[in-house]
Amino acid sequence: MAINKADVEVCCCILIVVTAAGMLIGAFAFVIPVVVTVDGATLGRLAVDGNNHTAASSLSYDVALVVAVHNHNWAMHVRPTALLDVELRFAGQAFHRVQLECREWIHPFGRVVFRFRATADESHPVELGSAAAAELARESAGGGGVFQIEVVVTGQFKYEAHYHRRRISVTCPLELGLSSTATAAPAEFVVSVRNSNKATRVWRTAPLDAELRLGGRPFALVRLADAETTDRIRPKTSMVYRVAAAARSSPVGSDGVAAFARDSALGVFRLELVVAGKFKYGTHAGIHSTTVRCPLKIPLSTSAKAVAYAAFEHALPPQPCVDFSNITKES
Repeated sequence: MAINKADVEVCCCILIVVTAAGMLIGAFAFVIPVVVTVDGATLGRLAVDGNNHTAASSLSYDVALVVAVHNHNWAMHVRPTALLDVELRFAGQAFHRVQLECREWIHPFGRVVFRFRATADESHPVELGSAAAAELARESAGGGGVFQIEVVVTGQFKYEAHYHRRRISVTCPLELGLSSTATAAPAEFVVSVRNSNKATRVWRTAPLDAELRLGGRPFALVRLADAETTDRIRPKTSMVYRVAAAARSSPVGSDGVAAFARDSALGVFRLELVVAGKFKYGTHAGIHSTTVRCPLKIPLSTSAKAVAYAAFEHALPPQPCVDFSNITKES
């Protein structure tokens, strides 16, 4: 029996269409819940006013957090349909609440990042119960303990092509280090390199370096990524690098001293982060060199000297916090 070439081509086309349809149905029929991570946390100030932390006490604090919501679906977009509620808890007691807003769709394999600060100064402290005060005294014993808190994130999300909205409630446990000294405390940065192309992938082809400058003068050079690793950045996604720079002393010159004196009087530390690297774009043969200058403005704590501010900084790797048991569906 002779095989008709036209029939084979038709069968192949039908098979391709059926396969593509099956993949699309699978991509949009099954929902992968969003994942919440805490990408960074900084404890700038922590003070307790009470009877040796054992009776009811008041708490003043300054906590900076970086919270990210990830969409792990490979075809569907995700969008929050209401404000995200973030609650900070210590020993089961909520001591700070904040609401975060996101009006944009989160792209497939994309994420949205929220940066915010939770503060309470000495004039408006937060009251702690006796149990929470005793727990804080236990954790901070010895001057080198930890401050254990929970970040509870609740929100409601709409998945593309799905009518129902899904509500999540996740809990992220954090341990923030308490330090009584300020020697050689590192300054930690999170640098994100984003590929804004819609279809072109980008490869890093050389080491990625970052230079810190004060008053126009370099005082620290750190390597974000070495030459042995090659990073591939997908379209509309970002590659995140975390780095710490520390030095007991570094010359900054008269201009740097003058700039620091001027800025510290205003309660800020202004510096410049210069990132340099080489990248290859998709099928393009050439290599593109990139140098980007990022001005930074870091607030200095009013309750500590400038040299002691970094002693309480504590950066964390991403910590997945999704709890699938707390995901519910709403109409």
